Amino acid sequence: MRALVLNGDKFAVEERPMPEPDVGERPISIALRGVSRSGFGVGQRTVVIGAGPIGLLTTMLLRHGGASDITVIEPSEMRRTKAEEVGADLTINPFDDDPTAIFGADIDMPDNVFECSGAYTAVDTAVDIVRPHGRCSWQVRDGVVIGHEFAGEVVSVGPGVEGWRAGDRAAVHPKGNVCGVCPECRDGLSNLCSAPDIGGTAGIGSNGGMAAYVSIPAGKLRSLPDEVSLLEGAWVEPIAVALRGVSRSGFKVGRRAVVVGAGPIGLLTVMHLRLGGASQITVLEPSEMRRAKAEELGADITINPITDDPTEIFGNDIERPDYAFECSAAPSALDTAVEILPHNGTPGAARRCDIPDHYVEEFDIAIRLLARKALDVQPLTSDVVGLEGVLDAMERLEQGKAIKILVQPND
Repeated sequence: MRALVLNGDKFAVEERPMPEPDVGERPISIALRGVSRSGFGVGQRTVVIGAGPIGLLTTMLLRHGGASDITVIEPSEMRRTKAEEVGADLTINPFDDDPTAIFGADIDMPDNVFECSGAYTAVDTAVDIVRPHGRCSWQVRDGVVIGHEFAGEVVSVGPGVEGWRAGDRAAVHPKGNVCGVCPECRDGLSNLCSAPDIGGTAGIGSNGGMAAYVSIPAGKLRSLPDEVSLLEGAWVEPIAVALRGVSRSGFKVGRRAVVVGAGPIGLLTVMHLRLGGASQITVLEPSEMRRAKAEELGADITINPITDDPTEIFGNDIERPDYAFECSAAPSALDTAVEILPHNGTPGAARRCDIPDHYVEEFDIAIRLLARKALDVQPLTSDVVGLEGVLDAMERLEQGKAIKILVQPND
């Protein structure tokens, strides 16, 4: 399989051996479970997205089960050819032809759609973690597959693992590795666990999500309900970080807030504050594109701190906020946040690098918010790329041309 790894200070897409398989369901069982669970019936029209092993097996099972029309959506010419060999009636290259324009016009709408193309993981924090001038203190171990914000589908489970089976979908808590038995954990203070496995943080100390397959301890998995897509699942970790910042600030309904920085964490903080009943939200952000996105998501006022001095504006043109959330990780930003607060104001910091296991409870809350559709992360997702597009995605992020880019590794 292919994986994005860090060797020294350089990235490379490498061929890696598959993670050691454990006892569990195999690809045929996974494909069969997907088809049987869908309620597929003889004579129905179907679409299979992705022609990797699971997608091809799904195609074969659908043909054997009496599908009237099977369409496979796959960018690889070799895989499209293979799909036709095993029973697909039609194949579409989604890079050349827009499936959403074809179905309903040139082709009848399908009765069932099977998504077999893989998991999602995020690029943006990886830039901070591994670049020499990055803002994060975490050190990635050489040769580790990066990517700590990700979601995917269980392929197999190891012996002794309970509660999970192939085909289940999950978000990965990268640091969801508290011991559960120390006095702090027993008192409900798992964020203060005295024996967390920091070195095993997915994507930093152990292999993460930028690969087609990854072996993850079952304790790090959080089940995704049917209402939450895999793409949304890749957002669970940053949503939890932003939620932790707002919840531990003691924010109250009807209060005014300032958010410093409109990257993914800052924008999610804006969404949490709007959801929590803030009376006025002001965002400080130098990027015009990100200021516009902040306004779209609920900010009442946006200020470019490069051209307008926030310390002169607050207290004169705008009332001072009750709360300030520093979400940029820029060294001077926390000073600005504190300076614009009144004497009884509350500063908060919601950086992406923080205490290990500091958002255990918020991780589950984030999933519930997505399931209820209380948060819409689609406007925050600038693009989805394959492994080959990651280096370009990093450049776009560093140049301020995107908010967050997700990676969908191919098999």
